[in-house]
Amino acid sequence: MNIKPIKERLIPIKIWLLKWYPIFANIWLLILLIAYHYGFDLFKLSNMLLGGCLIISLMLFVDSIIFYFCLWHRVLIINQAIYLVLQFMNRNGVEFNYYIRTAFGLTIISLLLATFLYRKHGCFKGMENNKGIGSNNQ
Repeated sequence: MNIKPIKERLIPIKIWLLKWYPIFANIWLLILLIAYHYGFDLFKLSNMLLGGCLIISLMLFVDSIIFYFCLWHRVLIINQAIYLVLQFMNRNGVEFNYYIRTAFGLTIISLLLATFLYRKHGCFKGMENNKGIGSNNQ
């Protein structure tokens, strides 16, 4: 009976979470902004479910480099970080009349850009030459 150590079983889960969290978070952000436009304030629910912070965005960005994720993935992480900065400014007294419109526009642009980059370049292109942590050629 070959029992894998817990570390080996958790690595694929961590990579899956690193890969899909920015996608889910950006889609959720778009849903929140659309709901807010129609008068539903779900931002408190958002903080509970997919609450973000700049440290997590930084860690995701560094992990995306370590695990050789593609540029489209980093675009989504950068959008999260920009949104968090806008949210911080808005909550701490900086007058920003177009906060929701700016966040909505940046989210749409980043989702379109990420989709374009994914369609143009694909994902994990050239990974067979890499010998990093995310590579299958270790």
